[in-house]
Amino acid sequence: MNRRLAIVALVLALLGTYFRLAHLDRKVFWLDETHTALWISGLTRDDFLREVAEKPLFTADDLKKYRSLGDTGAGGTVRYLATVVPHHTPLYGVATSLWARAFGDSVAALRALPALVSLLGLPLVYWLAREMFESTSAAWIAVGLFAVSPFHVLYAQEARPYSFWTVATLLSSVALVRAMRLGTW
Repeated sequence: MNRRLAIVALVLALLGTYFRLAHLDRKVFWLDETHTALWISGLTRDDFLREVAEKPLFTADDLKKYRSLGDTGAGGTVRYLATVVPHHTPLYGVATSLWARAFGDSVAALRALPALVSLLGLPLVYWLAREMFESTSAAWIAVGLFAVSPFHVLYAQEARPYSFWTVATLLSSVALVRAMRLGTW
C-alpha cells in the first residue's frame, strides 16, 4: 500500500511542479507584484509620483524603470524595505534583487524564484508529516495534497514572499515538532 501511495504522491508532486512552473508570464502582473518590482528598482512611490507630476506625458518607457532593476543594487532594495515597508523582511527582497540581476527582471523571471522556492515545501511537508504522525502513509498523503493545493500553487506563482513564508513556517514547524519529540533543543 505504501508503495502505491508513494507513486501517486510522486505523480501529484510532478503535476504540482508543472503547475507551479508553467506559464509564469501569462497571468496578470497584479498590484502586489508591482510592489516587488518597485523594491528591486530601488526607487520609491514618492519618486514615481514626483515624476508623474512633473511630466506632461508619462510613457510606458517611463513606467518601465519602476519595475526594472535599478542601479542601487541589493542595498537599494534593503533601504526601500527599511524605510517604506519595514513590516517586510529583507530576505525575500534581497534574494529577488540578486535573482533579477542573475536572470533578468521579466515577469517570468521574477515569478520563477518563488515558484522554485515553493518546491522546497514538498520535502518539508513530507518531513513534517513524518515527524508528526510517524507514518510514511500520512507523509505521502500530505505531499500529494500540498503539491496540488490550489492555494499553494497560486501563491507559488506570484512575485511575492508567500512561498518563502511557507517554507520558513514548514521548517520551523519541523524543528519544533522534532525538538518536542526528542526532548532537546
